[in-house]
Parts: sequence; structure tokens; C-alpha cells
Amino acid sequence: MDLGSTAKKLQRATTVAEKSYKRINELLDRIKRLQEDLETTSSQVDDLEREVAAQRAVLEALAEAEGVDTDAVIDAAELPSVADADDADDGDANANTDSTTDADSDDSGDTAETPAPAADG
Repeated sequence: MDLGSTAKKLQRATTVAEKSYKRINELLDRIKRLQEDLETTSSQVDDLEREVAAQRAVLEALAEAEGVDTDAVIDAAELPSVADADDADDGDANANTDSTTDADSDDSGDTAETPAPAADG
């Protein structure tokens, strides 16, 4: 039995185990940070929802006092659809990933639009 070969194999296995242990700890730290960010974001969303509800109540009371039909105003407004808002949220979520780099993907996610020419007259 070749002890040198066994020692090399054992050293290789130890090195792989150490790298794996380090990577697992990094991933656990990242997961913890993501959970903290999620809790913070959730709290912020809850606060914003309460604030919007309060503002809506005030606006509806003011509109009622002035005789404004809020349902008609909302129906006439050009509001983005729920699907459009969901698509925008998905784009934002993909823009803040730490795991992807330019080397990982050829698609940077940036979409440059050419401005429309100004109308004459």
C-alpha cells in the first residue's frame, strides 16, 4: 500500500471538506441576511399599506365633502394594470441579486430605448 498516495487523497478530501464547510457558512450567512431583509421589507410594506389606507380615507372624506364621485374618478384615471405592476416588481427583484455577475450572463437586463423623434408642427 502506497502511503504517499493515501496521504494525498486524504489531504484532497480534507481540502474539499474545508472549502465545502466555508461555502456552507457563507450561504448560511447570506440566508440570514436575506431573511432579515425580507422581514424589514415586509414591515415597510405593512407601514406603507396602512399609510395609503389612511390617505385614501382622508381623500374620500374630502371628496365626499366636495361632492366628488371617487369611483368615477378612479374609473377615468389611467392606472397601470395589476399585471403591469407585477412585471415591474419581477424586474426589480431580479436586479438586486448578489449571485449573478456580468460574467455569469450575457444579458445585463438593461433595455435601452431610442427616444421618439419630436413631432414637427
